[in-house]
Amino acid sequence: MTVHDDDPDHFEFFLRFMYTHHYDKDAIVKLAAGDKNRRVSIPSELQAVADKYDMPLLLEPIAKDVEKIFAGEVPCTLDLVKTLIPAYYKAVSNVGSPLGKISVSKIRARHYGFCDSEQFASLVKAYPVFGADMTFVQVMNLSLSLYNNSLLSDVKIRHIFRAGEVREYYAHKAILSGESRYFMAAFTVQFREAFQATMEIHDDDPDHFKFIFKYMYTHCYDIAAIVTLAAGDRVRRTTIPLEIYLVADKYNMPSSLFRETVSNSKNILYHDDYTLDELLSLVPLYYDMISEAAHPFGTLLVEQILGEFREETWPDEFTDVVKKNPVFGVDVALQLGAEHP
Repeated sequence: MTVHDDDPDHFEFFLRFMYTHHYDKDAIVKLAAGDKNRRVSIPSELQAVADKYDMPLLLEPIAKDVEKIFAGEVPCTLDLVKTLIPAYYKAVSNVGSPLGKISVSKIRARHYGFCDSEQFASLVKAYPVFGADMTFVQVMNLSLSLYNNSLLSDVKIRHIFRAGEVREYYAHKAILSGESRYFMAAFTVQFREAFQATMEIHDDDPDHFKFIFKYMYTHCYDIAAIVTLAAGDRVRRTTIPLEIYLVADKYNMPSSLFRETVSNSKNILYHDDYTLDELLSLVPLYYDMISEAAHPFGTLLVEQILGEFREETWPDEFTDVVKKNPVFGVDVALQLGAEHP
């Protein structure tokens, strides 16, 4: 197989990541050779390669790296911004990418006056996705300012959980309807919620509901909130995203939330060195919540478990888990069948 056109160092970085799932920051520093602008632009060029070969797993570590760079290593100067935009957007076609959101957020926060310049207008014309990202972040910031805000609120969400505990949120029917088919139906069909100032929600875990409710306003997958909820528990760090996924499914949330949830969980399982015993302990926890085969989370867990060992004779503990969790066994068979048709 012959591959053309990519920068050889970028392709080597990308290829090595596929085998190791290790984001080699030292290799990027070496390629930059002391040039601070290159230290920032190289990750953006790597993202373009990842996009080309459809490798979403690399996108989050790239975004985290650039966020850390701007936080300490390299000042976000206007000259750097002018360098970064062409380096990134000449090869990117998707609006709202993690690195795109970081870049335009820094421009809005530190160089907003630049947005009135002719050079800014030229960049928007040359790179339409950059202009779309500027609009995207502006809209998201407006939505964030309305999160649980009485301003323009036309409905109050009253969340009742556990033994009658209550959390209340100021909400906006237009925003919720645009983000959730569940709320769209509630506010537009002949249900009482369409005409009342308060809507009651029952049963969901309060923190999980808060997570998806906030996501509807921000489109920000708040990893820090999940880490806080897990409180250092490695098992909970992997099950909380699935629990959030299921609540989001109940409310017919946007597909972007499901993609980000699965992507985040994949990063955790790949990068946090879970042992085979730990992975097998997750099986009953996962499959107690999902009952159908080929669920994204089931597939993800099976891929990781099968990646830990390849033997003609499975260990006894693996066989025991399959017997106790038959849907897991189906997912294993599906995965093996896909690999060896």
